[in-house]
Parts: sequence; C-alpha cells; structure tokens
Amino acid sequence: MRRILAALSVGAVVATGALITAAPAQASTADCVGYLHDVGYTVGYEAASACEIAEFQLGGAVLCNALLQNLGVAERHAVNACTLGAS
Repeated sequence: MRRILAALSVGAVVATGALITAAPAQASTADCVGYLHDVGYTVGYEAASACEIAEFQLGGAVLCNALLQNLGVAERHAVNACTLGAS
C-alpha cells in the first residue's frame, strides 16, 4: 500500500511540475515590449511584432534589433529589448 501511495505522490508532483514550468514561456515578448515602454517608447503594433520575431524565430533577435532601430529605437535599447524577447 505504501508503494502505491508513493508512486501516486510522485506522479502528482511530476504532473504538477510540468504544468508549472510550462507557464512562463509567453513572458519574453511581454518583457521586450515592457522594456521599451519603461525606457520611454510608445509601443505599437510594429514594435510588438519585432519583439514577437525575437521570441519565435531562430535568430530573431538580430531581425528584431534591425526592425526596432528602423522604427527609431536607439541601438542600445533595441539590443536590450530584443535580448529580452529572445530569452
């Protein structure tokens, strides 16, 4: 009986852990957008899209950086935002 309870307990912990660790994956785009907002930029659709590119495309931080700079974001701010977006 103890072995059955122990196995069920471990299974519950593993299942709960999988649910808990899956949640933070969406934070990167929000971190990028939030950073831009915090340093004084108005973040519209194009800037938010650049942040999404950083998160979801392989090598997307480089493209994100170029897109944000084309929108008038200072280089250091673009680099920081896109690094956050890619993490």
